[in-house]
Amino acid sequence: MCVIGERTLADLVLTLTLTLTCTRFDPQKVDKDHYSTISKEGVTQYRNKSSQFTGAGQWEREYHLFHRISTIKFFREYRSWKAFTTWKKGIKRHKFHKSREEIFRRLFFFTPALRDALLTVRGLCVDLTQEGMLDTEGGRA
Repeated sequence: MCVIGERTLADLVLTLTLTLTCTRFDPQKVDKDHYSTISKEGVTQYRNKSSQFTGAGQWEREYHLFHRISTIKFFREYRSWKAFTTWKKGIKRHKFHKSREEIFRRLFFFTPALRDALLTVRGLCVDLTQEGMLDTEGGRA
């Protein structure tokens, strides 16, 4: 059996065996849709009524790779980075919605009575321009 950082699957089985014998194990608390069993042959993982067996050598290799990958800065700091980014996006979204509501509340065009009056005046100006009664091409006097 392969030794990885002084720990093997046999060590894990022994540790779990000692832990389970020292504590009360309640089978009723096991999630029936997702659980694992460990033996000297390997690890069997049960998910949604299907199972997947991983041999001891393969499990130890994956265990070793997992611990090597978890030393890489990106993976080590991912959880805190993800939490910070989610928080920051939430703050930006909150500020945006708050500003949008304030603009709608203060802006002249979004007040229904004033908007209708403004559109009426604009429509009349367009009519006057089309009739040639209003010169929009000339410079300011």
